[in-house]
Amino acid sequence: MTSAKPRCSAGMARVPRPEPRPLPGNRNGCKAWGLSGAKDAVGRTTVIADGGYRDTGLVIPHRRERGQAKLPDWQEEHNTSQLRVVP
Repeated sequence: MTSAKPRCSAGMARVPRPEPRPLPGNRNGCKAWGLSGAKDAVGRTTVIADGGYRDTGLVIPHRRERGQAKLPDWQEEHNTSQLRVVP
């Protein structure tokens, strides 16, 4: 089911893999990011990802730490600005 209202207006681009074959075995996105060659293909380009890509060097939304009631205002603003990226 698709949403009638888009969640963000960010321009998106796919990173072509050097090898068009799937990686062997069960891989999550974080591991596949490095193993597939996508990380090397983008070089030093800033890549925005979702929160599942922690500790990969990608830009991800700020998240509350355990026990933290809410994010500081600057982090809320930064998360909002990532959704408004214009190509």
